[in-house]
Order: sequence, then structure tokens, then C-alpha cells
Amino acid sequence: MCRLQKIVIDIVNVISTMSIPETIDLPGVLCKMPAARYDPARFPGMMVNLQNPKSTVLLFGSGKIISTGTKSIAQTKMTLTAILEILQRLGYRTGKTRIRIENIVASVSYGRCIDLERCAQVLPKSMYEPEQFPAVFHRMGDPPATTLIYKTGRLICTGLNTQHKVFAAASKMNRLLAQHDLFC
Repeated sequence: MCRLQKIVIDIVNVISTMSIPETIDLPGVLCKMPAARYDPARFPGMMVNLQNPKSTVLLFGSGKIISTGTKSIAQTKMTLTAILEILQRLGYRTGKTRIRIENIVASVSYGRCIDLERCAQVLPKSMYEPEQFPAVFHRMGDPPATTLIYKTGRLICTGLNTQHKVFAAASKMNRLLAQHDLFC
């Protein structure tokens, strides 16, 4: 009989993209956005740090926009809406933009230690090299997540684009760890 553990899931980063239908004059925008940073010799995009919600937005001359650093999909939408409003005030046509969630990074805690040696032996598509990195690298099949499993009972889950998939991956991993008696 395997005992499932209580799972605590914390979304730590949501990465999303969208595009506007015209090119962005990054040097021109930089003059009107003092908080932005733009050094084309080092990086082709402009970095804009927002405080509410705390996030970073990358603007590219092509019209592509990337948001990172938010803790929820709602915060991501707020961030990208704020950037669209700024661009509209600067005279850009934003059109109907579609936000695409690219990746959600979550920290999962199972509340118990995990036997990493056995974990790497039992779980398929796993790799563990403790001299190189203190976690088991595991690729799940369904949902298709990439996970880092730590001895402390924590897991980093990435590669999914909905909260539902993140919760499904964390629950599935909990069942696998319990089923194979991998909790210490």
C-alpha cells in the first residue's frame, strides 16, 4: 500500500509571447521609456522591468514581445496589457494580439525526502550524476514535462504551458514516487 503525500505547488515563472503587427523602433522607444535598457551590441532586444506586477518584458524590433518573471497567468496578462498600453500611447498599432503561454516553471514540495539513487534506477528517462548536479533529471511522457528531483522532496517542473498540466505532472510524480517507495 503506497501513501500519497500532500503536494505544495508554487508557480515561480510564467514565460509568454505575443506580437504586434508592426515593427518597433527600439532606439525611439528607449528615449520615451527611461526604465528600459537597450544595448544592441550585447542583445538585440530591449529590456523593460515592470514593478506591478514585478516582471521583465523583452521588446524586439520585429514586434515580438516576451514576458517573463510573473507568478501567474493573470499577472502575465496584466504585464502584457500594460506594455500594449505603453506602445499604443507611443503611436503603435497593437491590433488584436494573442498571448501565448510558452512555459510555466513550478516548484513542487512533497514534504518528504526522496531516495535519488533508486529514483534514477527505477524511473525511465532519468539521469543522475551527483558529482555534477544534486538532482535527478527526469523527462515525463504525459504530460511532457522536464523535472529536476531533489533529495529534499522538492521538484522543479518545466516545459508545460497550462496550470492544469503542471498540477497533473506534480500529481503523477507523487504517485510514481509513492508507488515505487522512493520517499525516505
